[in-house]
Amino acid sequence: MKEIPLLNNMMDSYENIKTLAISLDTDATAYFETIKRLDNLLHYCDFASWDSEPAKNYYIFATPTFIAVNKDRKILRKFDTVNDISDWLK
Repeated sequence: MKEIPLLNNMMDSYENIKTLAISLDTDATAYFETIKRLDNLLHYCDFASWDSEPAKNYYIFATPTFIAVNKDRKILRKFDTVNDISDWLK
């Protein structure tokens, strides 16, 4: 989970971009404690892990996975790291 805090910090500079963090967590207590520290991100978790709809719909096979989507939820690009996202936004 090293990349998610970096993403949270980076998004502080991009007020016009909404960032949704989709968790594949199964531990509700850990999830809710963690998201308290990530206030620049929107959060979603159905606690279904790899069987969650977002994992299936967006072809998530590893975590973290970063995906840029447009307002119609079409995939624009996938990224490996927060640095890749930063470079793309420049």
